[in-house]
Amino acid sequence: MKFNSLKTKLLLLLLSIVIFSNVILGLIAYTTSKPALEASVEQTITTIAEKIAEQVRLTNEREFHMLDVLASMSVLRDPDVSVLEKTQLILDAVKTDSHYENIAFYGADGISVTGEGQTIDFSNREYFKRAIAGEHFVSDPAISSVNNKLLMFYSVPVYNFENTKIIGVLCAVFHGDSLSDMCREIYIGKESHPFVINMKSGRTVADADVKYVEDGQILKNDTNGEMNEAIVAAMRGETTYRFFFEPWRQKNMVASFRPVGGDCDWAVFCMAPADEFFGSITRMSVSMLVTVAVILVIAVALSMVIISVSLKPLKSVEYSITEIASGNADLTRRIKVTTNDEIGNVVK
Repeated sequence: MKFNSLKTKLLLLLLSIVIFSNVILGLIAYTTSKPALEASVEQTITTIAEKIAEQVRLTNEREFHMLDVLASMSVLRDPDVSVLEKTQLILDAVKTDSHYENIAFYGADGISVTGEGQTIDFSNREYFKRAIAGEHFVSDPAISSVNNKLLMFYSVPVYNFENTKIIGVLCAVFHGDSLSDMCREIYIGKESHPFVINMKSGRTVADADVKYVEDGQILKNDTNGEMNEAIVAAMRGETTYRFFFEPWRQKNMVASFRPVGGDCDWAVFCMAPADEFFGSITRMSVSMLVTVAVILVIAVALSMVIISVSLKPLKSVEYSITEIASGNADLTRRIKVTTNDEIGNVVK
């Protein structure tokens, strides 16, 4: 193919128009769809974080409400009833929920009596100290040194009849893997799950892999780079959406986190690989490239046929002029015209 021929020039012109128009259309489609998809992803993962935080908060509130109802019973508020009698009375509440390991009453001195009559001093436990000070308290799940189970504690104060003095503490011992079970049932993207951290310590409170909770993982110490910055931001109580690189999976991630609220220091953290959400953009880009390539092939084929047919009369003129210049031309022979367009008129 001669690059200075009219055929080549017309072909290049048509190809340039095809390529330019498809690139412009592709850019318009990409720049229009990407912001819309980004907004949709942000809304989706933020909504998931909000719902999980609410679910955890409502779970805590349900347990506190149950304990408050028990704590309002006159027998528990009566200083003349022994700690043993109070403990035996509330043991039946354990049977109402399989998540309970135990429910116990502690006197104002931190002394409690087990169902077997054993006296134990719990005055140095955080859940007792916080409740005897008038707070509703929930502890992070941790392995119990007593039975080696993953447990968490909900505790509330018990007041006297006049509501003027705290006379004891009511504590529910809860199976600590229940929150992790909830996280395991919730999916973000294809295979990711939310997790819950303590905003003060950075400790993992709940995770789809409960081993992280059992091991007492401190995420702020076990992460680095942008992932660590996101964890620290969550610990500050920020409510936000972020895009960052996670070194563990070596992937860009989208994340949303927010405090649980209520009577706990927890924050919900939701994240998933970005390509699980933005893969459609990549697929669209690949599809557009394939489409452009197919259009180019078709355009080249059609253009070559059309241009060849259109320029064929000019080739006859070129041949005749060449013969005349050589002095051997048959001047009585007419040039055959096969088209009715402008080129055909010139040949006539």
